[in-house]
Amino acid sequence: MDLMRILSARAVLWARQAKWQAAAQDLKSALLIADRDARLDPGELKALLANFGYVLRKAHRGKEAGAIESRVKSLNTVPLANTIVDVRELFKKANSAKRTQSARASKK
Repeated sequence: MDLMRILSARAVLWARQAKWQAAAQDLKSALLIADRDARLDPGELKALLANFGYVLRKAHRGKEAGAIESRVKSLNTVPLANTIVDVRELFKKANSAKRTQSARASKK
């Protein structure tokens, strides 16, 4: 996973220098690693694929970019920035479980 992230970061650096072929190669390697590991967050995979599609377009490899872009569209992910977790609900459940356990312990 770390190697995949390093390759992805290096690809961004190549892209900022307009070295599209080098960026595409690094992203291809990162994607091969990501495809072998099921633990990868779907949002992270979607970002990797989106970057790869963009770089392929810039490298004038439109057919490959189209295939990658269709794969991006097929992923069902929830944007992480819009995900809201209300921790108060977790605390309520934990406190009620503690109360139930202490009530059972005092009855014995």
